[in-house]
Amino acid sequence: HLQNKVFKKAFKESVKLSVLLPDPGPLGEPYLIGVGRADCTGPPAEIPLMGYANPQQMAAGIHTRLYSRAFIIDDGSRRVVFVTADVGMISQRLRLEVLQVLKEKYGNLYRQDNVVLSGTHTHCGPAGYFQYTLFMITSKGYIKASIEPLVNGIVKDKDFLKIDG
Repeated sequence: HLQNKVFKKAFKESVKLSVLLPDPGPLGEPYLIGVGRADCTGPPAEIPLMGYANPQQMAAGIHTRLYSRAFIIDDGSRRVVFVTADVGMISQRLRLEVLQVLKEKYGNLYRQDNVVLSGTHTHCGPAGYFQYTLFMITSKGYIKASIEPLVNGIVKDKDFLKIDG
């Protein structure tokens, strides 16, 4: 019963306080926020999958499609992009190729300091998009057919997200 009285008193005090305080009005400039999703599924078969140490283990069809999802936040003075893609992880090579295409499409709007790329760590995605020797051995080298859909999907996300700020 005592807890109920304390709660009622605290509620009454908070209502009084909210009535006495002036409306603060707008709290600065609004954030511009955009979201997008694009397919980044690579070849359906006969391609190594990311993270398998056995080079003979190859994809044999598509069970589910792979997507990249982008989120852009712009506060009027700075824009940040976070993209997560259904891949094992983001390689330096993939990041550099994405940044190059973004520069070609958007100039200096998206740069190394405001683009964050992340992988969901799935082993159902393609291999062959790394620059490191160990990954190159197990994926049988660089595979253009793997990296192109990833780059295109990540960059296509931004087409949905063209926000003016």
